Amino acid sequence: MAFVGVMLLLAVVLAAAVLFNTATLGILERRRELATRRALGQSQRGIAWSLTLEHGLLALLGLAVGLPLGLLAGRAVISFYSSDLLSLPFAVSLRTVAVAAAGVLLVLLAAQAPALRAAARTPIAEAVRGDDD
Repeated sequence: MAFVGVMLLLAVVLAAAVLFNTATLGILERRRELATRRALGQSQRGIAWSLTLEHGLLALLGLAVGLPLGLLAGRAVISFYSSDLLSLPFAVSLRTVAVAAAGVLLVLLAAQAPALRAAARTPIAEAVRGDDD
């Protein structure tokens, strides 16, 4: 049971790193757009809300695709290793799926904070000026 816990912790850390990297790079690539929106009068809260909504929709899309594919892959692995001597049932409870989905959403929120901080620190004049870094 401890091995499963360690592997689960590793998966959560890996997911957090991937989501953090994706969110941060997306914001850095859109720095000029975000600064233009700020210069046109959109509040930092409005920008943060739109980025959070965008990343949340991407996470939900990832869950909608990833959970069924993960279940299919799990079923395929179990059937691949089943034989006349050993047959394992494939059983995934609804609670397991709910915990996985909640974990992804919590990791998304945790990874969102540094990305939003980077967006808030973008100097409006420098980003709109047109100097591409």
